[in-house]
Amino acid sequence: MSSPPPDDHITFRPTDEVSFFLKVLRDSELGWIADEVELNIREGKTAPKEIMEMGARGRRRTTESATSPYDPEEQLRILIRTIRHYFVEPPKLWAEVQLQLPRLANSPNLTLSVVRPESEQPEPLFPDNLAGDLSTLDVLLAQAWPYGVELYERDEEREVK
Repeated sequence: MSSPPPDDHITFRPTDEVSFFLKVLRDSELGWIADEVELNIREGKTAPKEIMEMGARGRRRTTESATSPYDPEEQLRILIRTIRHYFVEPPKLWAEVQLQLPRLANSPNLTLSVVRPESEQPEPLFPDNLAGDLSTLDVLLAQAWPYGVELYERDEEREVK
């Protein structure tokens, strides 16, 4: 009797709550972010797993990798963290650059602009009015953080395994 084929094709599903937000992202023309989150969740997480093997010399323990689904809190964390990394962190980084770079470049009014292929008019990447919206988004993400608002800023210390 042959053994079943390996389960390399196993994928895990997002929770209903996360699926709702993935749909909102896709409906808002941010499907590429939804795809990234969903792919991460579907791949699951890898963790070491101890196995007892029987051999000619008796039993022995070995460690192998096992893939398991993310729990609902971890899925929500992946979603929030991804949104934060794309929308909240870059403007914060740019604000820090604006504080530090003028001293070095002797230019107090640095801006970062992009020009769309169909236009010749540069558009600021981080307009001045964006800060308020991003602050609101950051507060909302912190409130939705599954480990509590007080741990939201310390997220980098708590890696998903």
